[in-house]
Amino acid sequence: MLYLLYGTDFKKTRKNLHTLTGALLKRKPDANVFTLNQENFSLGGLESYVEGQGLFSEKYIVILDRCLEDKIVKELVLKKTKEIAGSENIFVIIEENIDTTTLKKIEKYAEKSQEFGEKQSKKKETSFFVMADAFGTRDKKRLWVEYEKALQKGASAEELHGIILWQIKSMLIAGDYKNVSESGLNPYVYNKSKGFLRNFSREELEDIYKNFIEVYHEARRGNGVLEERVEEVILGLD
Repeated sequence: MLYLLYGTDFKKTRKNLHTLTGALLKRKPDANVFTLNQENFSLGGLESYVEGQGLFSEKYIVILDRCLEDKIVKELVLKKTKEIAGSENIFVIIEENIDTTTLKKIEKYAEKSQEFGEKQSKKKETSFFVMADAFGTRDKKRLWVEYEKALQKGASAEELHGIILWQIKSMLIAGDYKNVSESGLNPYVYNKSKGFLRNFSREELEDIYKNFIEVYHEARRGNGVLEERVEEVILGLD
């Protein structure tokens, strides 16, 4: 069985993931929950969850957490979508952005698909780009100030983490492609991100990206509070 949760409203998507997982566990209290992400994904691991069952016939609930952001992983998952949907175990794909072609392929086999879009006000959009610009220009003080202001206004650490991570990913993508059409980015985002690259080496940017991914998963595992872990990364920028 396959479920798909996606959309730009990160907070709502995550909330519904927890709600869905809770409901599934009520129906199958002996089920084991596993999470696959870009760091621990492997084809062999996916296949073992598709085909396998635990001891005493308990089911698996497998969460594919933003795996489709990686092009190679996305191709592997799409090739296995029919098998995933037909598995005796339960799979939940959760994504922030998903292209139309991929969406159609997954929805063809999904038991349920839900989108959680975010209606952003102009004020919120401005805040988004203020934080993104502060990171891109490598203005640590400005980034920290805007981060603290956003928290005081009620923004979640998950949302702010996503904003900074989005800018890092946009810069990495812009660095990988010579023109905007190949990158798949909005022309405005591509050109800005391309300009920001002068402030970071490729190695630095990749290290910061990995650090942001790591603190998110560490916080989810109970190792620290995400709000504080994100602040640590910001203050650690040179």
